[in-house]
Amino acid sequence: MSVRIIIRQNGVFDETHALASDLVFWRNDDTAYPSHAPFGLKVNSGANTSAIQPDPTKQPIVQPKRLEYHCTEHPNETGILNLYNDFKAVNPTIKSPAPRDQMGVVTGGRAPYTMSAADVTINPATPGFSLALIDTPPPPNQPNLGISAVLTNAPTGPFTVTFTLKANDSLDNEINQIITITVTY
Repeated sequence: MSVRIIIRQNGVFDETHALASDLVFWRNDDTAYPSHAPFGLKVNSGANTSAIQPDPTKQPIVQPKRLEYHCTEHPNETGILNLYNDFKAVNPTIKSPAPRDQMGVVTGGRAPYTMSAADVTINPATPGFSLALIDTPPPPNQPNLGISAVLTNAPTGPFTVTFTLKANDSLDNEINQIITITVTY
């Protein structure tokens, strides 16, 4: 996805949030100065820069990764870009004796999240089974944990849980897919 950062009057850069894989570009709406160069990308008034991926390392981000950048034409002009890991679903496989009470099903994105589960099934069928989704806050200095599934009254032997996950993060990224959690022994 492309993320636009506006350069306002007198070289003020909007603070912006983006995912690690997003492409970022700047729009120069400053009529007081003829040009700016965030990240060294020269842009005249009324134009856009080319798009860049500001952190192409592909390493997990301790969220958010706060990048402070400067205009190379006006070094006193700075901007802030907050980067987050990509928002994606995972299908966890848990092996005993790992705790089965909380399993990550979505990583990345920017909290808070909205989420729901539909068409929930467990195999083998278990009376009293329930599934809840929770927004999992990250431990200090760790990547965001995203959304976890909490299972109650799950069977004691191997089992699978399948459900349709609908989730959004606060950057308007969306997940709508079938998730399968497999617990093995």
